[in-house]
Amino acid sequence: MDNYFPSILMFLFLCGSCVAGTKTFNPYTPRLRLTRSAATAKTWPPTGQPAVRPSVAVTDVTACLLLERGNPRLLYDYDKAAAGIDLAVEYVNENVLPPSLRLRVERRDIGGSCGTKSNIINQAMKLWQQKVDCAVYIGPGCGATAESLYNFADFFHTPIIGCPAAELGLTALASDYLLIMRISVSYSSTARVMFRFFQQFNYTDVVFFIDANDEFYGPMGDVIEVTMKNEMREFLYTTKFQDFNGSKDGDEVYRKLLINAHQISRVHIILGNSTIVRKFMRIATEFGYTDGNTVFAALQLFDDPAWGNFTWNMNDDFDSYAFKAYQTLAIFSLIESVSNALDVFQHQVIEKSKKNYNYTYPIGASQALSPVVTHVYDAFVLYANLVSDLITQGKDYRDGEAVGSLAANYSFYSPLNGNVQLDSNADRVMSFVLKTMSSSTAGKYQVMSTLLCICLIAESTLITNELVNLRKSLWKKNGTKKEQKRNKKGTKKKPKRNNKEKREQQREQQRNEKEKKGNTEGNEKEQTKEQNE
Repeated sequence: MDNYFPSILMFLFLCGSCVAGTKTFNPYTPRLRLTRSAATAKTWPPTGQPAVRPSVAVTDVTACLLLERGNPRLLYDYDKAAAGIDLAVEYVNENVLPPSLRLRVERRDIGGSCGTKSNIINQAMKLWQQKVDCAVYIGPGCGATAESLYNFADFFHTPIIGCPAAELGLTALASDYLLIMRISVSYSSTARVMFRFFQQFNYTDVVFFIDANDEFYGPMGDVIEVTMKNEMREFLYTTKFQDFNGSKDGDEVYRKLLINAHQISRVHIILGNSTIVRKFMRIATEFGYTDGNTVFAALQLFDDPAWGNFTWNMNDDFDSYAFKAYQTLAIFSLIESVSNALDVFQHQVIEKSKKNYNYTYPIGASQALSPVVTHVYDAFVLYANLVSDLITQGKDYRDGEAVGSLAANYSFYSPLNGNVQLDSNADRVMSFVLKTMSSSTAGKYQVMSTLLCICLIAESTLITNELVNLRKSLWKKNGTKKEQKRNKKGTKKKPKRNNKEKREQQREQQRNEKEKKGNTEGNEKEQTKEQNE
């Protein structure tokens, strides 16, 4: 019988997507509903002595951690986040969860690859076989791997908190994944930021250069195209996506890409690391494309070795031209969080990582901890708050659908990042800035005050006067030939009318034509009759 057990287990998994919808099987017994504890601490680190917790029977709530490890090309790494996870578990057990619950972590190594072919299902099934009672899956970082895990988790009604699972949404809409919450940046939200930027400046013809070989920028380009098809279809017909292989292609490929793109567009978005961007800017300078008539933009969400250093000064032959060329290059970034709590947290994580996990952060890094590390911390704080709120509402926190439903438009307090808001898809709401460089900034990229801040929860765009002035000065000649011609003539683009109004006008026009035709035919008949008489 033991020989047939793996086959039976695989059959149950493959049938999961069919059975899960009926909700007739759940191997876990729901917990007792408890009352939420008293007021909790809201600072990091917690001040004073920990709250006195009543001596009651404690039930373990197991968070199964499935996070990638050992791939320097990935932004998410267990080694970087391990010490922060310990601090998060300590915080929620002392300050968020009821006294009768205690969060514990069960970790499994899922390797360092990102893709649908990974061993995450093997590890999830081993946890189940070993009777580990996973109340929530935290991780993975890769969106394709998260999609692989989803059917398995859906069968057991277990929620998933992606860290960040950014590229989720290629095979289905993010709204279709009820059990998934994303606590860090997502590619779809980044895509919407870019779309709003295009709308603000009336950029209709845009070319994306995408390094398809890069594990970050390649999937991002795919998600941007899918998001455009689903949400901003008017851009789809005038936007071009050009893939290349950053690890193999030489200068001739970049020259051909730029020449072809320049014939149809003056707005070029480069999705590649700092080395790739520098190659594009160097060749663009050779062609005279960096004279201020073309917009270049790149993406560096935050400082991280995986992306490199986006600077004009690299001590090479291009430096003498790069200073001027990079003044035409804008960079999309996340708004950086700065607080005393983050400073204390960073110090503790660096110290505990070396002591407890033999991991050493690079010395002299501009930002030793990436936001992804603090976002993994927030994943545990988010889940603990969801559990406590469900208990307060008299609901079962082991019901994954109840957790996922509550997470939509949910907000909670993070001792590191303050108030955190999730949107209707349970994705973290992120704010972005647009960084530029000029001679007045000493050759460094800086945010021009609040140059471009897009607040997704409010569905609004905040533009300062400095941004308007920037467009008039630096980018006044940018845009497509069609836009330049329209601006030169001084004509304004007619506002679009909705389809209903157009249909009503067409019907009215048809009725008028029929009446006119009927009157004409009637007059002709009367004239013919009079002539015959």
